[in-house]
Amino acid sequence: MSSKSTRRRFLKASGGAVLGAVAASNILPGSRPHITKAASPSVALVNPATEYDLIGLAGSGYRTWLNGAHGRYSYGAWVDGPFNPFRATRDGAQQIGALIPHAQNHLLNIPNDWVNTGMSLQPQMALDSPNNPEVAQYNNRHWLIGTFSVGSTVYSLAHCENYYACLYDAGKWWPWIGTGHPTSTHENYKWTPSICLWKSTDGGKSFRLAHSPNDASDKNILTPRPADGTSATGGWEAYQDFGFYHPTNVVQEGNYLYCFIEHRPASNPGWLNVNNFSASQISGSTLIRVPISRIGQMGNTANDGGHYWELFAADQRWHPIARYNWQGNTHPDPTQRPYIFLKQLAYDYNNWSAGGDAIQNVRRVGSHWVTLGNVGGYGLFYSYTPTLEDPLSLDTNLRTVEMNGLSPVNVQRTGWYRYLSFFDVGTSSSDLNFEQVRQDTTSDVRLVISNGVNCSEDPGNEYCQEPANQVTNQPTQSQYRFWNLQFSGF
Repeated sequence: MSSKSTRRRFLKASGGAVLGAVAASNILPGSRPHITKAASPSVALVNPATEYDLIGLAGSGYRTWLNGAHGRYSYGAWVDGPFNPFRATRDGAQQIGALIPHAQNHLLNIPNDWVNTGMSLQPQMALDSPNNPEVAQYNNRHWLIGTFSVGSTVYSLAHCENYYACLYDAGKWWPWIGTGHPTSTHENYKWTPSICLWKSTDGGKSFRLAHSPNDASDKNILTPRPADGTSATGGWEAYQDFGFYHPTNVVQEGNYLYCFIEHRPASNPGWLNVNNFSASQISGSTLIRVPISRIGQMGNTANDGGHYWELFAADQRWHPIARYNWQGNTHPDPTQRPYIFLKQLAYDYNNWSAGGDAIQNVRRVGSHWVTLGNVGGYGLFYSYTPTLEDPLSLDTNLRTVEMNGLSPVNVQRTGWYRYLSFFDVGTSSSDLNFEQVRQDTTSDVRLVISNGVNCSEDPGNEYCQEPANQVTNQPTQSQYRFWNLQFSGF
């Protein structure tokens, strides 16, 4: 189960009533609108480019389903994360690749001319999750999402799912779901994702943990508050789903590497109280960084001999992410309490989790870093800042992408949320992580929507009804949709 499954069920269960209320009044008392439209700088969706349907690879053996039961199959090339390309030396030559993130991660080989029909999956899996059920080991299931090259090494900041109740099934440990799933509003387990770092020395074909940990805590870059492991309502946690979720791509500014991470606080009010929240319960993105010369290293004397990663904290300063500790909005130490960007979206859309997906990708456009994300079915949003070292202007520069008559639902293919990323396919081969995006061009700047609809859980979904995508015993459809974007004025 991916962390987005929870978000998808949440949107399905509560979206109709909440969105209807928002249409009438989407501003909470005492708040104010923050989203603006302006002529410059601007981001516009130009037109659809092409689609790349991964389900077409099923006949080649890349999607092997043992049977249709949840928890008993191979995920195969199930798109459950954004499309973040990178360049790396693989098999003796520089090649473009992208990880297809899931608990089973696959490498997609991409031709230099970006012709979709030339894409192919690496035969062996890049990372199959260990499925260790011991929560304290933080080594259950890993999604390789924030993948990037540094010299000859490929790293990946991973969304690492940990569960406080598991069952042993068909040789694997899976989260244990209470009776009534998926319609039950309370599930009898705790789901507390962390962020950990993996690396590859063969160009992305295989990954191992980047650190050589002396104990389990060193696996993590960000660690959620430990849960009590009882029931969804039996401990101090108001909700069973909290921690650190999806990384963005990783970019370099000066001597540091930066990455945004989605954070859901342990105090969040859950599915049934989307519009009844306090400031400390708001979900959104936080920002971490590490000196590029210290990536993957331990021994930081300022951090009990641990790693060198830092957190942009609630006091609006950078602090070491403490070894042997946890991080989160409920932490008593403000240096371990993340600063949450774009919190205003929670008020603008009367929903504590509205800003959780508003920063999914970040690239350099002109003299600014530009972030891109979305909020449910409302559309695409961007913000910008001249520097990530002092990123607070992101909160004041939030704007909407010009859709040019296309609805968010049409762009995303379905009414559910989908992962997104953007990049310029025409950048120099020296731009290993596709950081740079050119302005005033539409031919090479791509917006990629990653679709991974689970048709077994939602057979009535529009995407699952298309005859061309009906494949026997293939309950999940996986697809990348390539669109064109135009940036101006940055």
